[in-house]
Amino acid sequence: MKNITTNLIFLSVLLVSCSKSPLDKSVIEPLDIDEIEQMIEFEISHHENLIIQEMYRDGSISTDFERFYEKAQNFHRYINDDNLSKLKFRDLKYKDYNAAN
Repeated sequence: MKNITTNLIFLSVLLVSCSKSPLDKSVIEPLDIDEIEQMIEFEISHHENLIIQEMYRDGSISTDFERFYEKAQNFHRYINDDNLSKLKFRDLKYKDYNAAN
């Protein structure tokens, strides 16, 4: 029984460590559509006000992540062919923006 429990704990830790958040990506890498959707849905679902949640879902207002990612897309256009800028920003993660706000 102890062996089964140990194996389950090991498997859980392995699965959690393998599932990376989109926020762990470098800002020089665009997020794919599923990752963007995941981040928007996460933000909406963690908002306390149900009316605000509905306004996010129907597009009346943008989430903070949507506004941030619009700026990130402009940044991607700016550094598109500039490898020196990519080198400077490669260690900056999406989650660093999250921590700053």
